[in-house]
Amino acid sequence: MTVKTIIFDLGGVVVPENGNFIMNEFAAHLGVTRQRLDKVVKRAWPKATSGKMTLLNLCERIVKKTNRKITPEDAFAFYMREYKKTSFYRNHKILNLIEQLKTKYNVVCLTNTETEIADFNKQNGLFDLFNKAYLSTELKTRKPKKKIYKIVLKDLKNKPDEVVFIDDNQSYIDTANILGLNTILY
Repeated sequence: MTVKTIIFDLGGVVVPENGNFIMNEFAAHLGVTRQRLDKVVKRAWPKATSGKMTLLNLCERIVKKTNRKITPEDAFAFYMREYKKTSFYRNHKILNLIEQLKTKYNVVCLTNTETEIADFNKQNGLFDLFNKAYLSTELKTRKPKKKIYKIVLKDLKNKPDEVVFIDDNQSYIDTANILGLNTILY
């Protein structure tokens, strides 16, 4: 086995995992419990991260299901403001590692994201750290679906054993292992 490509997850590896912080703030802003918000978004969130609905569409659903007196646009704007508060932090040890690895390997990222968050991160250069960025919304599928890993492997023209996949989510690692990728749980 010769490793050719290193695949990094973003949230929780390169950038902080800010989902809990944002959702707690979002629930408070909407005047609902976090449990209520989680129940409303449970089925819809995978649609937002696989490009089947936008984050604004998700906010429309949340506002409707929680009967809040706020517009979906206001809910979306609040969510984006909260995301932006934590979006510029980078794990500098990991950034240094990425730069070192790029001298010998193809270094890419694979991330579950929402369309608007991806657009924001593109504008702010997050994906420029990598030789290529694979975004769930563009691939129309998400981790831990086997399909997303297969799409990435095919595009990379790599066999599973030529890839190391680094993620902080055990279920994403488990699927990659099933497919034969080398994995590191961060």
